[in-house]
Amino acid sequence: MNLFCRAISRKSLLIICFTVFSTVLFSQERPVSLSVKGGFSLNSFGNDNRAGGRMGVAAEIPCSNKVSIQPALFFSAKGGVSHSSWSITKTSYGSTEQQTTVTDKKWASTANYIEMPVEVLFHIPFHKQGHGLQLSVGPYFAAAVGGKTTYTKKVDCIQTEKHTYDTFGKDGMDFKKYDIGVTYEIHFELGHFLIGNYFEFGTIPLSGNTVLHYAFGQRNVSVGVDFGYRF
Repeated sequence: MNLFCRAISRKSLLIICFTVFSTVLFSQERPVSLSVKGGFSLNSFGNDNRAGGRMGVAAEIPCSNKVSIQPALFFSAKGGVSHSSWSITKTSYGSTEQQTTVTDKKWASTANYIEMPVEVLFHIPFHKQGHGLQLSVGPYFAAAVGGKTTYTKKVDCIQTEKHTYDTFGKDGMDFKKYDIGVTYEIHFELGHFLIGNYFEFGTIPLSGNTVLHYAFGQRNVSVGVDFGYRF
């Protein structure tokens, strides 16, 4: 399954490169533009969200007055929090008194990627010159560049254990060092400025290679707000 996904990834990259190259050659409607983007996100692959964000550059390569190809390159900080909790109630022999012990375990992970989305962008102009709405959707490809996971254990709200692991290391959490997913963005154009939100859903499970992992495994999910400036 792992080799199959890598083969698909290579073929997808070749198709995308050919599409972008062809678009640059034959597009004559509008000039190519560059923009810088950055913002904040909430990310999850477990029970709770973790704050993160992304920052990078994007190119808009027009196919027509209203449709463009938008490749981009971002540094993306993701992650998530997983926790489990249970309680045990004991009754002392010969007594009616009960004692309840609550145990909490939490894994808080950061996962940093170099990410390349390649989206089809639809431009909806407003009546006012230089203003409009951008809708874009497409795949993204990501490679991990680092991350840490902190494990803590509490018994009756008192911390009894704390350990730190490499999120992607073999001796740590051993998460996959690549991700492929789907992203969409909605941005308002206000002259040279862009403001909007984005959503990303990873299709590769963070760990494991079985059918069950691919069906039910944890995946990167991000919802963010970002700002940009188009040159």
